[in-house]
Amino acid sequence: MSRTMNIFAWILLGGMATGLGTGFFLYQANLERQMLSMQAAEAKLQAEDLARRSKTLADEANTKLDQASAEVKRAQDLVKRYEEERRMIEQAEVLIATTRARSWKEYLNIPLGITLRLPNAAKEQLNDSTFTSIPAQSASFADPDPWLLIEPYSADREKILLASASGTSEALFFSSGKLYAGVRGTLDKQTGYVLRVQSAASSTHLIWMHAAPGIREADLLDVIASFTFRS
Repeated sequence: MSRTMNIFAWILLGGMATGLGTGFFLYQANLERQMLSMQAAEAKLQAEDLARRSKTLADEANTKLDQASAEVKRAQDLVKRYEEERRMIEQAEVLIATTRARSWKEYLNIPLGITLRLPNAAKEQLNDSTFTSIPAQSASFADPDPWLLIEPYSADREKILLASASGTSEALFFSSGKLYAGVRGTLDKQTGYVLRVQSAASSTHLIWMHAAPGIREADLLDVIASFTFRS
């Protein structure tokens, strides 16, 4: 073989070696590119999953925070109601039934869970969960006006009853472990009271009452003092 052919052969072998080397590196580079793409996709999925988990945790934390805030608000409101009730009890007039009132007839109202005594000049009327009393001398009337109403507590109903009173001032009484809080004023042109029965910062009953024929204001207070409530 001539020297020229030898040189050409070596050049050819070198080119082949270079080509094989370049192909191998290109193959390796392509494999690494695919691996990096897979790793990038996996990292993206992990990031998205982490973001979803983070949002879920954040939502749960916000929900618990809102619930805790609501509980704190309720607790604060309850404390305020207890403080207000304590203030009213400290200022309330303590009522004790008089000897005369202890001789009055006693009435029981099961739906309301109460017993009370009424003046002899009064008569009870039954009306489901509402206790109504009218002056005895009016018992023959077709639609006599009541002087006493007792019903379960309702904030809306309390507003209506309070609106029926004029020239009002605060009225606070305490008897047999119960606070009677409301107003004294003019009802149906007579002196009377609109009171809510309260205990442990919770209202249970509403009382609307006023003087009537044979029933004085002092009798109203004796009626309040006669109340007993089923536990």
